[in-house]
Amino acid sequence: FLAGGVEARFSLPSTKAPAGLKTFDAGIEKAGSPVLVAECARMAEELKSRTKGEITAGAWISEETLRIANTKGFDASVRWSDCVVRAGAGFPGSASGIFRLSNSMDFAGMPQAALDEIVWLFNAGMREVEPEGGRIKVLFMPDAMLALAWRLMHGASAKSVYEKVSPLAGKAGEKVFSPELSVTDHPLDDSRPGARVFDDEGTASAKFRVVEKGVFQGFYNDLHYAKKLGERPTGHGYRTAMWGGYPLELKPMPWLAHLRIEPGTKSL
Repeated sequence: FLAGGVEARFSLPSTKAPAGLKTFDAGIEKAGSPVLVAECARMAEELKSRTKGEITAGAWISEETLRIANTKGFDASVRWSDCVVRAGAGFPGSASGIFRLSNSMDFAGMPQAALDEIVWLFNAGMREVEPEGGRIKVLFMPDAMLALAWRLMHGASAKSVYEKVSPLAGKAGEKVFSPELSVTDHPLDDSRPGARVFDDEGTASAKFRVVEKGVFQGFYNDLHYAKKLGERPTGHGYRTAMWGGYPLELKPMPWLAHLRIEPGTKSL
């Protein structure tokens, strides 16, 4: 029992997770305010000259160190660097628009292809049409994916299974999605910022397949729900909440922190 009277029947990890991932780039320290301001000005000027939108541009850098230690002898740390640039063109008088975000361990700036895509989509979206009633085909843009992905994230969580609210309960190994859909959680991919070899409980991280060509692969968990369901921990215990929060005020919960949808064969 913890001091707060919370019962914890699971065992803490004692094996140190392997190292070897590239998670920090010293070049981030050169990306000071003048560099970030110049990048914002570049993005804003290009979008302003090529669209009639309400332009927004921002950039920031961060450095973070996390250390996990417990009474079983586990003691490991990881240091991250992250540079984020974001730009977009909003439709005049509307809350909607076309926005793109790019991040890297070192300062890289917004890719030209992303700026070109903002311009193309914005200018195409200036023509308003009224579709006929009935069922129509729609195209979801990248910013809409969170609204779709978090439903899968909660449905595939061991917490939802334990609470008997998951529609995926008992369907592991079944084809319940389109065969075009493959979804993975890949914390070991250090080509992107935020890679890690252990979660916030010290459990080793690994690539986890959620959906493979439409087939639901299984549920992810943390130490707490793995113990309750008699499963092996999958390394997805993170101090987070649905809409973020201060990690030190939160207890770990099952979470897909490195979710990705595998690309298909068609371009936009």
